[in-house]
Amino acid sequence: MRHEITDITLDTATQTERMGQAGLAYARQGRVSALKANLADGTITARVAGSARTPYDVSIRFTGRETITSKCSCPIGTGCKHVAATLFAAMKAPQAEGPPNALPALRSATPVPTRQNTVLPADVAHWFETMRPLLEPQRPTAGNPTVLYIVQPLGGERGKKPGKNASADTPQARQKKLAVSARLVQLNPNGEPSRGEGTILTLWQIDQLTQDRAASDGITATDRALVQQMHTRPFNVDMDGGLALAGGYAILLRLIATGRARWGSVHGPTMLLLEPVPARPVWKHDGEGRACIGLAADGLSADTITGLVAPPVLIDPTSGAVHPVEFGLSSALAGQILRLPPIAPGDVADVARQWHALAPAMIPPPPPPEIHERRDIVPVPTVLITMDKVKLRNARRGYYHTSAQKVDCAVSRLSFAYRDTIVDARTAGHALLVREDDRFLRIMRDDTAEQKAEERLLEFGLLPLDTFEGALPSEKQQWDFAPAVPATASDFASFVIRDIAILRKAGWKVETARNFPLKLAEIAPEKIEADLVPSGIDWFDMRLGANVDGKRIDLVPALRRMLARMDAEEVMAFLETDDPPPDIIVPIPLDDGRVAPVELAKLLPILRALLLLSTTDNSAGKPGVASHDLGLLAALDQTLGTLRGAEMLRKLARELTSLRFPPTPLPPGFLATLRPYQQTGLDWLEALARGGLGGLLADDMGLGKTVQALAHIAVRRCETPDAPPVLVVAPTSVLPNWQAEIARFAPTLSILILHGAERHGLHAEIASHDIVLTTYPLLIRDRDALTPEPFSLVVFDEAHTLKNPATNGHATARALKAERRLALTGTPIENRLTDAWALFDLIAPGLLGTTKSFGKQFRTPIEKHGDPEIRARLARTLRPFLLRRTKDLVAPDLPRKSVLSVAIELEPAQRALHESQRLLMQKQVREEIERVGLMRAQIVVLTALTRLRQVCCDPRLLGEKAITRKGGQPAPSAKLTRLLEMLGDMLTQGRRIIVFSQFTTMLDLIKPALARMDIAWTELTGSTKDRRTPVNRFQSGEVPLILVSLKAGGTGLNLTAADTVILYDPWWNPAIEAQAIDRAHRLGQTKKVFVYRLIARDTIEEKILILQERKAAFAEALWSENAATPAALSEDDIAFLLG
Repeated sequence: MRHEITDITLDTATQTERMGQAGLAYARQGRVSALKANLADGTITARVAGSARTPYDVSIRFTGRETITSKCSCPIGTGCKHVAATLFAAMKAPQAEGPPNALPALRSATPVPTRQNTVLPADVAHWFETMRPLLEPQRPTAGNPTVLYIVQPLGGERGKKPGKNASADTPQARQKKLAVSARLVQLNPNGEPSRGEGTILTLWQIDQLTQDRAASDGITATDRALVQQMHTRPFNVDMDGGLALAGGYAILLRLIATGRARWGSVHGPTMLLLEPVPARPVWKHDGEGRACIGLAADGLSADTITGLVAPPVLIDPTSGAVHPVEFGLSSALAGQILRLPPIAPGDVADVARQWHALAPAMIPPPPPPEIHERRDIVPVPTVLITMDKVKLRNARRGYYHTSAQKVDCAVSRLSFAYRDTIVDARTAGHALLVREDDRFLRIMRDDTAEQKAEERLLEFGLLPLDTFEGALPSEKQQWDFAPAVPATASDFASFVIRDIAILRKAGWKVETARNFPLKLAEIAPEKIEADLVPSGIDWFDMRLGANVDGKRIDLVPALRRMLARMDAEEVMAFLETDDPPPDIIVPIPLDDGRVAPVELAKLLPILRALLLLSTTDNSAGKPGVASHDLGLLAALDQTLGTLRGAEMLRKLARELTSLRFPPTPLPPGFLATLRPYQQTGLDWLEALARGGLGGLLADDMGLGKTVQALAHIAVRRCETPDAPPVLVVAPTSVLPNWQAEIARFAPTLSILILHGAERHGLHAEIASHDIVLTTYPLLIRDRDALTPEPFSLVVFDEAHTLKNPATNGHATARALKAERRLALTGTPIENRLTDAWALFDLIAPGLLGTTKSFGKQFRTPIEKHGDPEIRARLARTLRPFLLRRTKDLVAPDLPRKSVLSVAIELEPAQRALHESQRLLMQKQVREEIERVGLMRAQIVVLTALTRLRQVCCDPRLLGEKAITRKGGQPAPSAKLTRLLEMLGDMLTQGRRIIVFSQFTTMLDLIKPALARMDIAWTELTGSTKDRRTPVNRFQSGEVPLILVSLKAGGTGLNLTAADTVILYDPWWNPAIEAQAIDRAHRLGQTKKVFVYRLIARDTIEEKILILQERKAAFAEALWSENAATPAALSEDDIAFLLG
């Protein structure tokens, strides 16, 4: 805004008129120095020499176009003569910015006579002054400067429209005091003012220009006289700057007489004085029901302005025509009556009673308005969210010396709409008077409803500003609410995004102001389309397309930013909600800074899909899915329901995870009849084959993994007879079983057995056979011969043999040339997660990453921290490539299995030995862990645990350390004594028994005792070369008892002749025990199986049972995404075992 120094500025700048005159003298004397005036930004500073030794410092700042505030270092402080001197000097000085404020130096065509030494009588001088206007030209020619007189409503309101409740024909809307000003302008060739409003002429400028002959061109004596008269107070001009009643009319006529009076601006119409118009006084009511007196005249338009002078004048703002009013009263009385202030409805009766004593009889008293009362109008709460300046007390000052500053603050401004009337914080009273056509309604405010609306905002966390410490809200801010002071737009994010919709549904009107930076956009969640787009090798980017303002955008970045800003618990609470309330709104921040609010219920599937992709970014940081991650593909497909792209992979993923396949017919020549679950296994294997994928068949021991694999091989050989052969790698003990099963179920398939010394001459025949059989030890020895050979399929039976990825066996298996690999094992995890990684590294290379990345992403979070989310993610990843069924679920016709624990109390000497060894081992293990850490202390830990278990089995297993009695005799074994008792009883009952032990040396101690009891037995350990003979002897009934080492008998044996299994010593890996038990409890078993665990009471063996439960839960957790995650073995577990 351009600021101007006008007469109003000068008149209001000083405290007295004398100070202004003294300031003018100071300015003429050149006392103003260091002047810096910039009227563009409204600042003036200077130094003024006064009565003190040093000049006074003056600073002036404009508060409006023509109004100022000032400070001076003189004793008066403000509004002094030094301020006036600065203003006068600034009017003459050129400006640094904008057009110059000083009057231009213009050359006059005709010199203006001035008084020199001649002194005329006063009456003669006055005559000269009145003659000059008659002699001077009234309309300057083009190119010459001239003075124009601007007449306009006081306050510059010529374009202002009536208020909402006001009417354009009410007196206060049309009756105005008039303000006048003089401006020096340059005329264009058309005789019209050039662009701009010209330069304001003040008394001081007229005086200066009169002294400067060159600058006085275009200013006549009439102009000097008129400008002086325009500033004569109080006769011609009131203190507010408007024309006074007394002399204002005469001034107006003189201005019009110059022919240079314009209405409204220098570009407005030229004002012309026309004939008087008869008018009569009338009463009307404004929008607030107040009685206002005005004029009624024929031909009076709605735009006509009544100028409040004496007599009043009617001004046509379009043509500039001016009509004096014939009122029937004296001019002074007529003008004064029209200045009557509006009379409020409650005051009308009092004014009417006194009216005739004060007013002429021709004017009736004010009538009361017609008012109808309404109590049934319900207010509509209205909230405007805007940015405002809030005054905040400076906390550094003391209570009595406080200062405050204005700070930017986001607020929600509450008001109420009673029909079209707005009630805000500044509205007083319990009733509203509203104009409706020619009548008025008194609407009674609903205080209860307004109070409830305020309480509703409190529920959303918005508080009144005055409740915040230090906040000093203004009158209009009394109904402003905010979450904090100061508050930013982001502090209102949750309110704008979530709560506005709630309020609007409740009937509120909520708007955001233009200055509020948080803007909203609309997204239809049902139209969001999810696409998998190929990107690079074996990778699909995830994109979520949405239509926003006619443009297609990808919502993935916005949604990920939103999730990243949320608390982890809040995210999980969102995603775990099955049936979220419909009023929960989720904010989506868009790239253009806007926010799109979407109902959580509609967005939930998309958010769940993004959570599934939270750890699968590609190298460019974009979320997506690898082509081999079928578990993730299936989960996305199920979550979104409308996923597009990668159709074939998604179909395969759905089949593998749901186990719903088209049935695979068995080929001719395959002689087995598959059970339903075995048919499902075959269908699953065939689905993997269609995708060129490997897999892990992890059914419980005894459920027929071999026959399912054989059926798959038979189907493959039938469909692709020219394909390379199938290689089967199995433990040595199982090789005969494969040979027998092939001969029994698939006799048409040709077999090549690579076993024994004669195998060396058979490698050249590999390509000419359907199936090649070999063993794990020979796989390593024959690496050079086998790795170059192509195989259509490699089957690893009892694949847990390859659980250690650091062994030569694993490296050789990985080096085999195979189109696909299939692993068979009932115990894919025996001890730790690396067991699973090693197997899947063979059958699905890359699925679980490298050992390092697998440890970071899965093993550490699961084994050390028990993270259920990570465990579920790993299970989801493995599910398409792994099929596991338990006997309880798929073979209900198996005979029942009873597992019983037999508690054995140790002999005193044996218990004393156990305790001494425990204390010793506890000390050694603790010291070793402290010295090298848990991982490097594994050998010491294992040795300690083994020694304590040996004490429980038989002290003789410790050798010389077991001698605790006089005469060099070891402590007796309570467990061996109990075993022999049980065997005697059970064999008498006709039981057929398997005795398992981890220690072959323990079996060696049992055998002499059996001989003394004359019990026939056979044995199977790791050193048994001819494994078939002892198995046949037991299965045929030749012997009733077989002694088996736990590891040697854990795989590949079929001992269904047994009905009793005795576990002499528990092993902490339940999978190994389960394998041993399933040698008897498997398909083909017809008798109930009894399993007995011999447990030494109050020893490490009881604690091992607890670890067994943990191990079992640990392994099972990987096959079920909903299973609980067990705790991993830690130093605390070791302390527990040795404690």
